[in-house]
Amino acid sequence: MTIINWILTGLLIIDTGFIVLALIKKWNLLEKICCALFFPLSVAHPPYLLLQYTPDSYHTFFLSVLALLLTTIALLIFIFTTNKTVKGIGYFVLLAGLLAWGEHFRTIFYIYSMPQWLTILIISVNVMILIAVQIVTGRKKVHGYLSTTLFIAGAELLNVFAVINLIYEQSISTILLFAGTFLNLLLVIFDLLDIKKFNIKHGMLVRTISLTASQFLIAFSCLLVFN
Repeated sequence: MTIINWILTGLLIIDTGFIVLALIKKWNLLEKICCALFFPLSVAHPPYLLLQYTPDSYHTFFLSVLALLLTTIALLIFIFTTNKTVKGIGYFVLLAGLLAWGEHFRTIFYIYSMPQWLTILIISVNVMILIAVQIVTGRKKVHGYLSTTLFIAGAELLNVFAVINLIYEQSISTILLFAGTFLNLLLVIFDLLDIKKFNIKHGMLVRTISLTASQFLIAFSCLLVFN
Protein backbone atom coordinates (compact mmCIF):
# COMPACT_ATOMS: atom_id res chain seq x y z
CA MET A 1 0.00 0.00 0.00
CA THR A 2 1.21 3.50 -0.87
CA ILE A 3 0.82 6.68 1.17
CA ILE A 4 -2.22 7.63 -0.93
CA ASN A 5 -3.87 4.30 -0.13
CA TRP A 6 -3.22 4.77 3.59
CA ILE A 7 -4.67 8.29 3.44
CA LEU A 8 -7.78 7.03 1.64
CA THR A 9 -8.15 4.21 4.16
CA GLY A 10 -7.79 6.64 7.08
CA LEU A 11 -10.39 9.00 5.61
CA LEU A 12 -12.73 6.05 4.99
CA ILE A 13 -12.42 4.93 8.63
CA ILE A 14 -13.15 8.48 9.83
CA ASP A 15 -16.10 8.75 7.45
CA THR A 16 -17.48 5.42 8.69
CA GLY A 17 -17.17 6.67 12.26
CA PHE A 18 -19.20 9.76 11.39
CA ILE A 19 -21.85 7.58 9.70
CA VAL A 20 -22.23 5.56 12.92
CA LEU A 21 -22.41 8.81 14.92
CA ALA A 22 -25.03 10.22 12.55
CA LEU A 23 -27.13 7.07 12.89
CA ILE A 24 -26.92 7.17 16.69
CA LYS A 25 -27.71 10.89 16.92
CA LYS A 26 -30.18 10.75 13.98
CA TRP A 27 -28.39 13.56 12.16
CA ASN A 28 -29.83 13.01 8.68
CA LEU A 29 -27.77 15.68 6.90
CA LEU A 30 -24.49 14.34 8.30
CA GLU A 31 -25.54 10.81 7.30
CA LYS A 32 -26.21 11.98 3.73
CA ILE A 33 -22.88 13.80 3.47
CA CYS A 34 -20.93 10.83 4.87
CA CYS A 35 -22.76 8.36 2.60
CA ALA A 36 -21.86 10.58 -0.35
CA LEU A 37 -18.18 10.43 0.68
CA PHE A 38 -18.21 6.71 1.51
CA PHE A 39 -18.47 5.55 -2.12
CA PRO A 40 -15.58 7.53 -3.71
CA LEU A 41 -13.29 6.88 -0.73
CA SER A 42 -13.94 3.14 -1.03
CA VAL A 43 -13.68 2.66 -4.79
CA ALA A 44 -10.69 4.97 -5.37
CA HIS A 45 -8.22 2.23 -4.38
CA PRO A 46 -8.41 -0.11 -7.44
CA PRO A 47 -7.96 2.58 -10.15
CA TYR A 48 -5.09 4.17 -8.24
CA LEU A 49 -3.35 0.82 -7.77
CA LEU A 50 -4.00 0.03 -11.44
CA LEU A 51 -2.26 3.23 -12.50
CA GLN A 52 0.52 2.71 -9.95
CA TYR A 53 1.48 -0.87 -10.82
CA THR A 54 0.27 -1.25 -14.42
CA PRO A 55 0.92 2.19 -15.99
CA ASP A 56 0.36 0.87 -19.53
CA SER A 57 -3.27 -0.13 -18.88
CA TYR A 58 -4.66 3.26 -19.89
CA HIS A 59 -7.79 1.83 -21.52
CA THR A 60 -8.80 -0.09 -18.39
CA PHE A 61 -7.89 2.83 -16.13
CA PHE A 62 -9.90 5.33 -18.20
CA LEU A 63 -13.03 3.18 -18.36
CA SER A 64 -12.78 2.26 -14.67
CA VAL A 65 -12.51 5.90 -13.62
CA LEU A 66 -15.32 6.90 -16.01
CA ALA A 67 -17.66 4.18 -14.70
CA LEU A 68 -16.91 5.01 -11.06
CA LEU A 69 -17.23 8.76 -11.65
CA LEU A 70 -20.64 8.34 -13.32
CA THR A 71 -21.78 6.06 -10.50
CA THR A 72 -20.63 8.65 -7.94
CA ILE A 73 -22.68 11.36 -9.68
CA ALA A 74 -25.73 9.07 -9.79
CA LEU A 75 -25.38 8.23 -6.10
CA LEU A 76 -25.14 11.93 -5.19
CA ILE A 77 -28.39 12.52 -7.08
CA PHE A 78 -30.12 9.64 -5.28
CA ILE A 79 -28.92 10.85 -1.87
CA PHE A 80 -29.62 14.58 -2.12
CA THR A 81 -32.80 14.85 -4.20
CA THR A 82 -36.35 13.56 -4.08
CA ASN A 83 -37.42 15.16 -7.36
CA LYS A 84 -38.60 12.40 -9.72
CA THR A 85 -37.26 14.11 -12.85
CA VAL A 86 -33.82 14.63 -11.35
CA LYS A 87 -33.78 11.07 -9.99
CA GLY A 88 -34.68 9.88 -13.49
CA ILE A 89 -31.57 11.65 -14.76
CA GLY A 90 -29.64 9.85 -12.01
CA TYR A 91 -30.79 6.48 -13.32
CA PHE A 92 -29.54 7.31 -16.82
CA VAL A 93 -26.21 8.49 -15.41
CA LEU A 94 -25.96 5.17 -13.57
CA LEU A 95 -26.85 3.37 -16.81
CA ALA A 96 -24.02 5.24 -18.54
CA GLY A 97 -21.69 3.93 -15.83
CA LEU A 98 -22.86 0.38 -16.52
CA LEU A 99 -22.24 0.89 -20.22
CA ALA A 100 -18.71 2.11 -19.48
CA TRP A 101 -18.04 -1.17 -17.66
CA GLY A 102 -19.72 -3.01 -20.54
CA GLU A 103 -17.37 -1.36 -23.03
CA HIS A 104 -14.44 -2.66 -21.01
CA PHE A 105 -15.70 -6.25 -20.75
CA ARG A 106 -17.29 -6.61 -24.22
CA THR A 107 -14.14 -8.28 -25.58
CA ILE A 108 -15.22 -11.37 -23.63
CA PHE A 109 -17.68 -12.05 -26.47
CA TYR A 110 -14.78 -12.22 -28.93
CA ILE A 111 -12.50 -14.31 -26.73
CA TYR A 112 -14.90 -17.18 -26.07
CA SER A 113 -17.09 -19.06 -28.53
CA MET A 114 -20.25 -20.19 -26.73
CA PRO A 115 -22.38 -23.14 -27.86
CA GLN A 116 -25.81 -22.20 -29.20
CA TRP A 117 -27.71 -23.85 -26.33
CA LEU A 118 -25.81 -21.76 -23.76
CA THR A 119 -26.53 -18.56 -25.67
CA ILE A 120 -30.23 -19.39 -25.82
CA LEU A 121 -30.29 -20.29 -22.11
CA ILE A 122 -28.60 -17.05 -21.03
CA ILE A 123 -30.86 -14.92 -23.22
CA SER A 124 -33.99 -16.75 -22.00
CA VAL A 125 -33.14 -16.33 -18.32
CA ASN A 126 -32.43 -12.63 -18.70
CA VAL A 127 -35.60 -12.00 -20.73
CA MET A 128 -37.66 -13.78 -18.04
CA ILE A 129 -36.06 -11.61 -15.35
CA LEU A 130 -36.84 -8.49 -17.38
CA ILE A 131 -40.48 -9.50 -17.89
CA ALA A 132 -40.90 -10.44 -14.22
CA VAL A 133 -39.60 -7.06 -13.04
CA GLN A 134 -41.85 -5.22 -15.51
CA ILE A 135 -44.87 -7.14 -14.19
CA VAL A 136 -44.04 -6.64 -10.52
CA THR A 137 -43.33 -2.91 -10.89
CA GLY A 138 -46.85 -2.45 -12.28
CA ARG A 139 -48.35 -0.50 -15.15
CA LYS A 140 -46.36 2.45 -16.45
CA LYS A 141 -46.39 4.87 -19.34
CA VAL A 142 -44.50 3.89 -22.50
CA HIS A 143 -41.38 5.85 -21.53
CA GLY A 144 -41.50 4.11 -18.14
CA TYR A 145 -41.32 0.68 -19.79
CA LEU A 146 -38.51 1.83 -22.09
CA SER A 147 -36.37 3.33 -19.32
CA THR A 148 -36.91 0.31 -17.05
CA THR A 149 -35.99 -2.05 -19.89
CA LEU A 150 -32.81 -0.11 -20.68
CA PHE A 151 -31.74 -0.01 -17.05
CA ILE A 152 -32.30 -3.72 -16.39
CA ALA A 153 -30.80 -4.73 -19.75
CA GLY A 154 -27.64 -2.72 -19.00
CA ALA A 155 -27.18 -4.46 -15.64
CA GLU A 156 -28.01 -7.85 -17.18
CA LEU A 157 -25.55 -7.39 -20.04
CA LEU A 158 -22.75 -6.64 -17.61
CA ASN A 159 -23.66 -9.72 -15.58
CA VAL A 160 -23.73 -11.85 -18.76
CA PHE A 161 -20.13 -10.82 -19.51
CA ALA A 162 -19.19 -11.96 -16.01
CA VAL A 163 -21.08 -15.27 -16.30
CA ILE A 164 -19.41 -16.13 -19.61
CA ASN A 165 -16.01 -15.20 -18.21
CA LEU A 166 -16.59 -17.36 -15.11
CA ILE A 167 -17.74 -20.36 -17.18
CA TYR A 168 -14.58 -20.42 -19.25
CA GLU A 169 -12.07 -19.22 -16.65
CA GLN A 170 -12.26 -19.86 -12.93
CA SER A 171 -10.06 -17.42 -11.03
CA ILE A 172 -10.30 -14.92 -8.20
CA SER A 173 -10.71 -12.16 -10.78
CA THR A 174 -13.65 -13.79 -12.57
CA ILE A 175 -15.33 -14.73 -9.27
CA LEU A 176 -15.07 -11.15 -8.00
CA LEU A 177 -16.38 -9.84 -11.32
CA PHE A 178 -19.38 -12.17 -11.18
CA ALA A 179 -20.08 -11.29 -7.52
CA GLY A 180 -19.92 -7.56 -8.30
CA THR A 181 -22.11 -7.66 -11.41
CA PHE A 182 -24.65 -10.00 -9.78
CA LEU A 183 -24.91 -7.75 -6.71
CA ASN A 184 -25.28 -4.78 -9.04
CA LEU A 185 -28.11 -6.53 -10.92
CA LEU A 186 -29.90 -7.32 -7.65
CA LEU A 187 -29.52 -3.70 -6.55
CA VAL A 188 -30.95 -2.42 -9.83
CA ILE A 189 -33.96 -4.74 -9.59
CA PHE A 190 -34.46 -3.90 -5.92
CA ASP A 191 -34.26 -0.17 -6.69
CA LEU A 192 -36.77 -0.40 -9.53
CA LEU A 193 -39.18 -2.18 -7.22
CA ASP A 194 -38.95 1.02 -5.13
CA ILE A 195 -36.86 0.73 -2.00
CA LYS A 196 -39.37 2.81 -0.01
CA LYS A 197 -42.07 0.14 -0.34
CA PHE A 198 -39.95 -2.28 1.67
CA ASN A 199 -39.79 0.13 4.63
CA ILE A 200 -36.12 -0.73 5.17
CA LYS A 201 -34.54 1.22 7.97
CA HIS A 202 -31.64 3.36 6.72
CA GLY A 203 -32.43 2.44 3.10
CA MET A 204 -30.05 5.13 1.83
CA LEU A 205 -27.16 3.58 3.73
CA VAL A 206 -28.09 0.09 2.50
CA ARG A 207 -28.11 1.33 -1.09
CA THR A 208 -24.77 3.12 -0.64
CA ILE A 209 -23.03 0.10 0.88
CA SER A 210 -24.48 -2.30 -1.73
CA LEU A 211 -23.53 -0.06 -4.64
CA THR A 212 -20.06 0.48 -3.17
CA ALA A 213 -19.52 -3.27 -2.73
CA SER A 214 -20.62 -4.08 -6.29
CA GLN A 215 -18.49 -1.37 -7.91
CA PHE A 216 -15.45 -2.15 -5.75
CA LEU A 217 -15.60 -5.85 -6.69
CA ILE A 218 -15.87 -5.03 -10.40
CA ALA A 219 -13.00 -2.51 -10.24
CA PHE A 220 -10.81 -4.81 -8.16
CA SER A 221 -11.38 -7.67 -10.63
CA CYS A 222 -9.88 -5.43 -13.32
CA LEU A 223 -6.80 -4.91 -11.17
CA LEU A 224 -6.32 -8.64 -10.57
CA VAL A 225 -6.32 -9.35 -14.31
CA PHE A 226 -2.97 -7.55 -14.54
CA ASN A 227 -1.43 -9.29 -11.50
